[in-house]
Amino acid sequence: LKSEVPWPKYPTYGKGALLLASFEHVEHMALGMAFTKFFTIDDAWIGLVAAKLGISFHHINELLHWKNILTRRPHNATSMKSIFFK
Repeated sequence: LKSEVPWPKYPTYGKGALLLASFEHVEHMALGMAFTKFFTIDDAWIGLVAAKLGISFHHINELLHWKNILTRRPHNATSMKSIFFK
Protein backbone atom coordinates (compact mmCIF):
# COMPACT_ATOMS: atom_id res chain seq x y z
CA LEU A 1 0.00 0.00 0.00
CA LYS A 2 1.18 3.50 -0.79
CA SER A 3 0.55 4.58 2.81
CA GLU A 4 2.96 1.91 4.06
CA VAL A 5 5.70 2.35 1.46
CA PRO A 6 6.37 5.96 0.43
CA TRP A 7 8.83 5.23 -2.42
CA PRO A 8 7.78 4.37 -6.00
CA LYS A 9 9.29 0.85 -6.15
CA TYR A 10 9.92 -1.98 -3.72
CA PRO A 11 13.53 -3.05 -3.26
CA THR A 12 14.52 -6.39 -4.80
CA TYR A 13 12.94 -9.23 -2.86
CA GLY A 14 12.99 -13.01 -2.92
CA LYS A 15 10.24 -15.32 -4.02
CA GLY A 16 8.17 -16.46 -1.07
CA ALA A 17 8.70 -20.16 -1.68
CA LEU A 18 12.34 -20.36 -0.70
CA LEU A 19 15.17 -18.23 0.68
CA LEU A 20 18.63 -19.67 1.23
CA ALA A 21 20.79 -17.68 3.61
CA SER A 22 23.84 -18.11 5.78
CA PHE A 23 23.45 -18.13 9.55
CA GLU A 24 25.26 -14.79 9.66
CA HIS A 25 22.72 -13.23 7.29
CA VAL A 26 19.83 -14.73 9.25
CA GLU A 27 21.21 -13.19 12.45
CA HIS A 28 21.58 -9.78 10.81
CA MET A 29 18.12 -10.01 9.25
CA ALA A 30 16.54 -10.91 12.61
CA LEU A 31 18.08 -7.82 14.19
CA GLY A 32 17.08 -5.68 11.21
CA MET A 33 13.49 -6.92 11.45
CA ALA A 34 13.28 -5.76 15.04
CA PHE A 35 13.93 -2.19 13.88
CA THR A 36 11.90 -2.14 10.65
CA LYS A 37 8.17 -1.50 10.66
CA PHE A 38 6.34 -4.53 9.27
CA PHE A 39 4.04 -4.12 6.30
CA THR A 40 1.59 -6.57 4.80
CA ILE A 41 3.62 -7.78 1.80
CA ASP A 42 6.05 -9.85 3.83
CA ASP A 43 8.32 -10.83 0.91
CA ALA A 44 8.84 -7.16 0.09
CA TRP A 45 9.34 -6.37 3.79
CA ILE A 46 12.12 -8.97 3.98
CA GLY A 47 13.60 -7.41 0.83
CA LEU A 48 13.51 -3.99 2.49
CA VAL A 49 15.26 -5.30 5.61
CA ALA A 50 17.92 -6.96 3.43
CA ALA A 51 18.42 -3.77 1.40
CA LYS A 52 18.89 -1.73 4.58
CA LEU A 53 21.58 -4.21 5.66
CA GLY A 54 23.30 -4.33 2.26
CA ILE A 55 22.31 -7.97 1.68
CA SER A 56 21.44 -8.71 -1.94
CA PHE A 57 19.20 -11.42 -3.36
CA HIS A 58 20.10 -13.59 -6.32
CA HIS A 59 17.33 -15.54 -8.02
CA ILE A 60 18.12 -19.19 -8.66
CA ASN A 61 15.16 -20.12 -10.83
CA GLU A 62 16.79 -23.42 -11.76
CA LEU A 63 16.09 -24.72 -8.25
CA LEU A 64 12.40 -23.94 -8.51
CA HIS A 65 11.64 -25.41 -11.93
CA TRP A 66 10.10 -28.88 -11.74
CA LYS A 67 12.33 -30.30 -14.50
CA ASN A 68 15.43 -29.55 -12.46
CA ILE A 69 14.55 -31.53 -9.35
CA LEU A 70 17.84 -33.00 -8.21
CA THR A 71 17.26 -36.73 -8.22
CA ARG A 72 18.50 -39.77 -10.09
CA ARG A 73 15.18 -41.53 -9.72
CA PRO A 74 12.38 -41.01 -12.21
CA HIS A 75 9.70 -38.72 -10.83
CA ASN A 76 6.20 -37.70 -11.82
CA ALA A 77 6.49 -34.05 -10.83
CA THR A 78 4.59 -31.79 -13.17
CA SER A 79 4.50 -28.08 -13.61
CA MET A 80 1.76 -26.20 -11.74
CA LYS A 81 1.96 -23.41 -14.31
CA SER A 82 -0.76 -24.87 -16.54
CA ILE A 83 -3.08 -25.27 -13.56
CA PHE A 84 -2.75 -21.73 -12.19
CA PHE A 85 -2.04 -19.72 -15.34
CA LYS A 86 -4.51 -20.61 -18.08
